[in-house]
Amino acid sequence: MNNAYCTYRSVQLLEGREASSKGRKDGPVSKYNIAIVIFEAAEEQDVVGPYECMAWATSFEKYVGQKVKTIREPQFESVFGKQCFPQQCANIFTVAATTAPLHMSSGMTFVADHTFDDPHLPEPDILIVPGGHGAHGCNGSYQNLIDNGTLPYIQRVGRSPRTKHIVSVCTGAFLLAEAGLLNGTYAMTYENMQPTFRQKYPQIKHVPNTPSNAKQNFIWDGRFITSNGPCSGLVSCFKLIEILTDADYKDLVKELLSYNAGKTTGLEVIRGRVKTCVV
Repeated sequence: MNNAYCTYRSVQLLEGREASSKGRKDGPVSKYNIAIVIFEAAEEQDVVGPYECMAWATSFEKYVGQKVKTIREPQFESVFGKQCFPQQCANIFTVAATTAPLHMSSGMTFVADHTFDDPHLPEPDILIVPGGHGAHGCNGSYQNLIDNGTLPYIQRVGRSPRTKHIVSVCTGAFLLAEAGLLNGTYAMTYENMQPTFRQKYPQIKHVPNTPSNAKQNFIWDGRFITSNGPCSGLVSCFKLIEILTDADYKDLVKELLSYNAGKTTGLEVIRGRVKTCVV
């Protein structure tokens, strides 16, 4: 690959990230700054799934409101084939305590776009928090995530009136709960950790404990979407895309990502009652 192109592309990406709070587009999705928190031993799928989903939703947002069901190759290439395609997604970024490599839950290594004290860090409109081994705390203690600024950042952004939506994937709900953000809110987590979640955080409105609810992908209550296991992060983001745009565009993004699972379900809270919804 051409080294000059790689250097150019990297510089353009960096400049796009630094300017994202003021230079982003004003489209249906790109107008929102989307922060994905990462930390040591976060789950890869919890990060990459939502990132990819929201990046495609941003890149193809010109089709919002057009009720397009499928996109053919010329239309696809007009967006995806651009040389500097990643610049379109400057509104989406990862943030961590450090920009040193972080080892994820299943062994991959990630590097964050920003640190919590980065002067170029945009203020998020949407916050996404992954799970993974690192979301369980160290020997039951979250002191390491407090000391390195991860939990304080989640708490600050979660309490900000600017933050319109907060999504947790899998055991990322434990971090929202530790930050005190889920009190009085319906929430769920990975089904195999749900008993611990219920016991540890009684101040949360837990989803009724039924076999069908245990298999649901997410629950949406106000600003919060909390979800089940790692792949539920994709379904949660489909719901988020529907909230930000409409159901037709959400279906188009699913089609673009070859998500062929058909209609999947989650839970939503309507006037205080938990109901099933189709995504």
